[in-house]
Amino acid sequence: NPFEQKVFIQNKGQYNLKNTFPSSFPVLFSSQQDGMDYYFTKNAIYIKHIKYVKRTEREKEAEMKRLGIKEEKENEEEKEFSYKAIEEFNQIEFVGASCSEIIPKEVVHQMYNFCLDSKNTLQAHAYKKLTYKNLYPGIDMEFIFPEDKQGFKYSFIVRANADISNIKMKYPLAKKTKLDNEGNLLIKSSF
Repeated sequence: NPFEQKVFIQNKGQYNLKNTFPSSFPVLFSSQQDGMDYYFTKNAIYIKHIKYVKRTEREKEAEMKRLGIKEEKENEEEKEFSYKAIEEFNQIEFVGASCSEIIPKEVVHQMYNFCLDSKNTLQAHAYKKLTYKNLYPGIDMEFIFPEDKQGFKYSFIVRANADISNIKMKYPLAKKTKLDNEGNLLIKSSF
């Protein structure tokens, strides 16, 4: 997909989860892949997906009224008001994490521009790699984009004498989690 870049984009104010998750840490980086938005904070990763659902007749009328449209034209606007966008989230929480910082690496050359409103824009750098430094004592977590696949991949970098039993990941918004016969963790979400 030429419109999807395999990068982690620095947050300079364009991303905010406080309305949806008031107790969340600030978003430090984001990535967009396969129709999902990933938001990286010091203690969690939030994953957003937009789902389109059919509006009821009452909702359709209310939306047209809100926009000041008196009557609906056939076909073209009917589709526009027939569906609404619903944000769905999933979350990966790093339980007991003490991340000191997230270090971006391998800066890409292009800048990313964002319109905040009609008068304000900002530019943000993007990177190919993120490292959660000391996510747990003596343990870093590194995110990269594999060349041959969509999405990203993570690895834990464990220094000598670090206790890997400290690594705990929780999926509080998942519908179901289970281990398959090969020991892989399967996480079922609303999307």
